[in-house]
Parts: sequence; structure tokens; C-alpha cells
Amino acid sequence: GDPDLPPNVITDQEIQEEDEGTPERALLAWWQAFQFQDSEAVVSLTSPNTLDDVGEKNLEDLVQARGQGLQGIEILGISESGDDASVRLGLLTFQPPKEGAPLPDEPTASTPTTFALAKEGDEWLFSDSTYLELQVDNLKASEEAAEEQQSGEPQPEDEQSSDQGN
Repeated sequence: GDPDLPPNVITDQEIQEEDEGTPERALLAWWQAFQFQDSEAVVSLTSPNTLDDVGEKNLEDLVQARGQGLQGIEILGISESGDDASVRLGLLTFQPPKEGAPLPDEPTASTPTTFALAKEGDEWLFSDSTYLELQVDNLKASEEAAEEQQSGEPQPEDEQSSDQGN
């Protein structure tokens, strides 16, 4: 990889190693745009159906909030059927040997998963709504928890349950 980038970041070289017009290359380009918090590029590389499911604004917020911390990936395999593709990959974890130590160059763990892509015209686009919806839900939950901590006040639904015993 590029010595200036953390080991989890997808490099241009990794993208260029995949053939043009393939789901593998499309997925790497989408993932890299996400990592660089380029929400416009992520939206443009996501299928219209997925944008409808997830919400364009939700996706942009997710990219801005989570992009830099997005895991690395390695593509393990692919199956194509017409205008649909499933890309099997490993979500890579780079765990430093101890806290504060630099990230290792090689991943310390790989979690297998599969992402769906759909072909629109002659371009492969990320189309895994389930993955994105889960990420958006996690982001919203963590934002709500952070807001509650900052305000120091329970939210209205919490007040009702605690007031009843008084």
C-alpha cells in the first residue's frame, strides 16, 4: 500500500489492478470514496434503488461520520448473474499489538461478508441496502446516545417512566 495511508485504506493502485467494468473494481472504488469521506462519489456509485431504501441524506451523513474509520477489505470471490453480482470479501481489522501502537501492515482479522452490486447501463453500482441500513441505524443510535450524554437530561420517554413512582 501507500506508505502515507493507513493499511486499511484502499489505494488507487488496488483499484487499477482490477479490470475496468468489473464489480470488483466498482466495489473498491465505492469503498475508497467512502473511506475518503467523498459522499458525492459514494452517492454516484450507489444504485438508485439503494438510495431510495437508505435515503441519500442518511448515506451522506454516514459517509461523513464513519468514512475515516471504515475497515479495509479484500475481495475473495465473485458471482455474477446478468445485472446482479455478489462480491465475497473479507472485512479486515488492523489491531495494534498494544494501545497507542501503530497499526500493523497486515490485517489481524478478516470477517467474511458478501455485498450486492447491480449493473445500471454499463456501470456496476453498490446495491446492498441491508448493509447500509444497518450502518445508518447504528450511527443514529450512537448519535442519540451522545446527545443524551451531552444534555445530561433524560429524553421525554424516559421521564414518564421515572415520574410514575413519585
